Amino acid sequence: SCSNYAKQNIENKGFIPGLISFVDRHFYREHSAASTYYSWIIGSEGEMRLDDDFYLNSPSLALIPDVQAGSYNSAGNEPLQDNVKSTNNWYPEKEYADSLFIEGDYQEAKVCYKRLHFYATDQYQKNIYAYQTARSALGAGQYQEAQAWIDIYLSDKSLTEYMLNRGLFFQGLIHVSQGQYSAGMMEMESSCVGDSTQDLVIKAWVQAEHHNWSSAASLLESVKSPHAGIILPQRKKWIENLRNEAKLPWKNTALSLTMSSIIPGSGQLYCGHTWDGVQAFAYNAALVYATWMAYRYEQSNNKPRIGTSIGIGFSCLFYAGNLRGAWRTAQYRNHRISEDLIKPIRKGIFSWEYSQSPPKYEENY
Repeated sequence: SCSNYAKQNIENKGFIPGLISFVDRHFYREHSAASTYYSWIIGSEGEMRLDDDFYLNSPSLALIPDVQAGSYNSAGNEPLQDNVKSTNNWYPEKEYADSLFIEGDYQEAKVCYKRLHFYATDQYQKNIYAYQTARSALGAGQYQEAQAWIDIYLSDKSLTEYMLNRGLFFQGLIHVSQGQYSAGMMEMESSCVGDSTQDLVIKAWVQAEHHNWSSAASLLESVKSPHAGIILPQRKKWIENLRNEAKLPWKNTALSLTMSSIIPGSGQLYCGHTWDGVQAFAYNAALVYATWMAYRYEQSNNKPRIGTSIGIGFSCLFYAGNLRGAWRTAQYRNHRISEDLIKPIRKGIFSWEYSQSPPKYEENY
């Protein structure tokens, strides 16, 4: 809701910046054409609302993996219960946890795997459940908990080289998902879980997340193995898009801000958000006119300038909201272009990880 959005902005940014953000959202960005400009999501109570993640957080954050439900069993890998020796009464619980994971219900799967980890009788089972708990937490977008559980997994000194590298690879996924590119790349490059094809694709992904489009394209072009199609089925198309990124309609944030500082709403128009711009101009023009009329009335009748002061205050607030909207709208348009470029490889790599069985002691390179 708008009140919740205003509360979060004020808590995160302070009273004045939060209020300015609220004006931008509530008065300029909510209209019948909003669905053509912004993504809609289903809220926790089933309501449809604008996705405010971009406006509340940095664009590099909240990279929750787009993991396809059911991919865990779709690549011919055996389910988890075939990898772990059953222990008396807990086999049904493992089956239930596996089914939740396969269906993509990562929150409930995480709860089950945590319980299984607590009651596991040997270290091998604990490792499996810790790894699955970490994967479930990341699938649910809970980065800190995913990191905590992969740390538990990696703390076992008896891990084989393959199991250790799978853990390092997954830890790299967690870091890159949060925009921690340097740490993520370092861990992924040190984890030789697959052949050189996978390593190159991972490096290309990290470069793409860092918006080094040319480097990402070059890395993918150097992949000669046909196995690259397993992670990125439309590799040639993606490389072509990366090579042509300069031709995409990127927006200049400084230009957008300058335009709206001169004529309110013009920056939003420049970004293609016509109705955002129209509403920004209408509100600002109406407030300036109302303030001018209040000033004329109070001056001609020799009255205190109360109405004028109130009008100036609201005019400044809405003008600042207009500036903030122009700046963030340009950033948002660039963010959407970036997401369209990155999403195929991000989805491919996460789907690859979630299609793999948990690492086993007997597995190797």
